[in-house]
Amino acid sequence: SFLGSQYFYPYKYKVQDASQNELYTLFRVSEQYLIRAESNIHLLNTVDAVNDINIIRGRAGLASLSTALSVDSCLDALLQERRVEMFAETGHRWFDLKRTKSMNEIMQKEKGNLWMASDSLYPIPASDIQRNPNLVQNLNY
Repeated sequence: SFLGSQYFYPYKYKVQDASQNELYTLFRVSEQYLIRAESNIHLLNTVDAVNDINIIRGRAGLASLSTALSVDSCLDALLQERRVEMFAETGHRWFDLKRTKSMNEIMQKEKGNLWMASDSLYPIPASDIQRNPNLVQNLNY
């Protein structure tokens, strides 16, 4: 909060002292519920999936979702819940987009012509390319 306005910024997740290394393992209870919910969706058990999502929503003071959601609607609700629940935490959004194969669709909307499909690829280490001349660097690196 600053001058009566509330701002959302993920700075609290960054190391504030340059002499410290940021090494940690983070397991959040809410993430575990969301992982189980996604598993249940893929098993076509949407009732249990929605119940897990509703636990997270209830903790945040949000209205519960209907347990009568279709599989696709349930998956959409889960991905939206992951998006807001895991905001700015350790790259969850990036990995969700890659895992669900929706990276290009979402990033094209956000970045327009600045986004290329190859932007989602990691660079091949130069040492690997030196060891194997048949390797070609991923585009844009």
